[in-house]
Formats: sequence, C-alpha cells, structure tokens
Amino acid sequence: HRIGPYVGRIKPAFCHFLIKYLSKKGDVILDPFCGIGTIPLEASLQGRNSYGYDLNPYGIHIAKAKKERKINIQKKIDLINKIVVDTKNISLSNIPKWVKEYYNQKTLKEILFFLDYFKKKKDKFLYGCLLAISQGHRPGHLSKPCAWTIPYKPRPNDPGEYRSVKPRLIAKIKRNFEETNFKRGKMKIKKNDARKLKNILDKSIDAIITSPPYLNTLDYVNSHRLRLAICGHYENKKLVPLKNKL
Repeated sequence: HRIGPYVGRIKPAFCHFLIKYLSKKGDVILDPFCGIGTIPLEASLQGRNSYGYDLNPYGIHIAKAKKERKINIQKKIDLINKIVVDTKNISLSNIPKWVKEYYNQKTLKEILFFLDYFKKKKDKFLYGCLLAISQGHRPGHLSKPCAWTIPYKPRPNDPGEYRSVKPRLIAKIKRNFEETNFKRGKMKIKKNDARKLKNILDKSIDAIITSPPYLNTLDYVNSHRLRLAICGHYENKKLVPLKNKL
C-alpha cells in the first residue's frame, strides 16, 4: 500500500473494513476511481477479484506496480545491479525548466534512463517504485528536498546533490514488497474513463466500492504534477484535457 502517495486517497484500513463486511471471498469488486489502487489491492489481499479504473497516468502506474505477482526480490536486485547506466543519449532539452529545477541534472538523466529501460522491459513494479521515489524530502528520494506529496518549489539556483538511482531503488523495493503466501484475488488495472464502463458493467460485478472525487475540491493533476512530468505528462495539451476530466 505504501509504494507511492496520492492526495485524498482512502485509508487501507477503511478499505479493509468495507471489503470485509460488504463482500465475500471470490466476489468481484469494481473501483471506477481507483487512483493508486488502494481498494483493488486490498480486495485482492482479501481473496476478492477486482477491477480498477482511473484517468490519472501516475495513479495507474502505481496501481499497476501493486498488481505484480510472484516477484523475486533478489532477482530484481540482481537485475538493477547488472544494468549499465548510459545517459549519453538522454536529452533534457524537451524537459520544462520548472521540472529541471527540482533535480541535479545527472540524477534526472539517470531517472529518465531507468524509466525508459523499465518501460521497454514492461517491468511495472520497478517502474512504479522508481516513479514514487523520484520526488521527496528524505535521503532515499531522488529530487532536491521536496514534499513527498504536493511538490513545493525548491530553493532557487541550487544545483542539488547527485543522487544515484541504483541504491535508492534497491532500498525502495526492499521496503515496499511483502511476500504473501495466501491466495490473492486477481487484479485488473486499466486507464479508463469511469463514464465509459458499459462493457465492464455488463459483466458480473458483486460490489462497487470506491472513494469518488471530492466535487472538484482536489486537484489530482497539479498535486502530482512533478511525477506526471517525470513519466512524460507535462505538456499543456496533455494536462489540460486530463485536468478537465478529473
């Protein structure tokens, strides 16, 4: 549950209570506003099958990271250690100036290199973990000291210290993966508009459990603007339509 933050997310303990008393094992749970997948994951941990949908790309990346099964952590660590970091072809010319202000430039190139590598390898778990630590205030995070959730502006003219991705990513996956020996339900996570779910609603859904948007009182785009930018969603033509939908 702690892979990455999300504004206004429902608490896992509350999810646990709702799922336990409003459904039974084997049921199919739908969350049409799943965010980072808190409800679908908790449903899976309690032996329910779940569908999770959302429009926020950052939320979907984290939710898909939680969906991964049968992860061998030592193999993940070995994979990370074997990667030869080569950032000579990583250009920052298209990255907005405001994004670059949050990073040591060498660190930023490493982040983009690894994200591209994991995307090509379709490793959703490592992609989500790296995206999560791309912003934060602790030594294990990769940005200049910055809030774990909504990013406040860093100090001007501060180049920031170089922060190597490999050791921080390895520490992250060790913190956030817990092996479970009991049977988990299936999770299906997809980027989709909740208003266009006719096909899924035609299937057998036993319960809809969700934490719906807060009547436009929360800005799901601006609050996650830095992580959205890191995974390529920083142009107005991409963000404005997304903000209007969310």
